[in-house]
Amino acid sequence: MTLEMMDDRILVTPIEEREVGIIEPLWNKGVVEDTGPGPYVAGGHGRRSLTVSPGCTVLYEGRAGVWIQIDDMPRLVLREADIIAIVRE
Repeated sequence: MTLEMMDDRILVTPIEEREVGIIEPLWNKGVVEDTGPGPYVAGGHGRRSLTVSPGCTVLYEGRAGVWIQIDDMPRLVLREADIIAIVRE
């Protein structure tokens, strides 16, 4: 199955869970697989590019996004605002 992300949506493959809260992790770590073209800018001035790109490792909010299965692998579709930080190693 092939998906094309829309607007500011980002496809992430989870790789690690950290900082467990009372019920769920406060944040998780993953790798960006694909991104949408970015959201439209008000006033019809095109699109704003996203800060992340495929291959980036990111931290994202623990309850964020929508889980999907692609080729029997769990993936997460996030919005750019759900990403807390880009991990630079």
